[in-house]
Amino acid sequence: MKKPLIIDIITHPKSHETKWHAHEECQLFILKSGLISFELENQRMIIPAGQGGWIPAGMGHKAKIIGCVSAISLYIEANLCKDSPQHAFVFTPTSFLQEIITRFATQPKGKPWLKSDNNLMHVLLDELKTTHVMPFSLPMPQETKLAFVAKQFINHPEVNESIEYWADKANTSKRTFTRHFRSETGISFAKWCQQVRILCSLEYLSQGKSVTWIALTLGYNSVSAFIKVFKQWTGRTPTQSLDGIAN
Repeated sequence: MKKPLIIDIITHPKSHETKWHAHEECQLFILKSGLISFELENQRMIIPAGQGGWIPAGMGHKAKIIGCVSAISLYIEANLCKDSPQHAFVFTPTSFLQEIITRFATQPKGKPWLKSDNNLMHVLLDELKTTHVMPFSLPMPQETKLAFVAKQFINHPEVNESIEYWADKANTSKRTFTRHFRSETGISFAKWCQQVRILCSLEYLSQGKSVTWIALTLGYNSVSAFIKVFKQWTGRTPTQSLDGIAN
């Protein structure tokens, strides 16, 4: 039986970026340390240590690796993933999922692919559907004016302006702006802005910035306000997340 799986044990001692590319296979990976930032066709995605990522076959992307990254990546033949999600996302891997991935990753080189391996692969893909999706994937609007506003906010996430301000930037009314933004991204503009700040804070943490510096840079009223919002979104404090990225 042909082996429908390529296993890549990833270790990058320092930061670097990849070129824009796509894989014929679906990609599933678990990050043990460091942080990887992805730019995809219609979204941005950040995967910190302890989290997993899924990218469907054929989806164009480029990656920015930050810090000392250690990960296990599985490239799975697309025909096995027909019932799997057709969008990229970040998830918290279950213990069971991690055990299956570790089992595949530690198989002896040259081991034949057995029917039991094929069955286990289907179990892995089923288990993927049960994982908790993390808010580390940012949908990007494609309409020209909305894309302009999105880029402006990403470049200046510290700006605390009203929706009317951003609607004016898009040369449209508040009502039209909010309706179109939700239609394109699936979430409100206010929630989208919160996600931008969380993703920025994860990158800043990986670069060694202090929690105080991050809170002030991203426009929070206080350090405690930043920590509260960060924990609401990620389930961890910034310090706990930093420990995972560093280790």
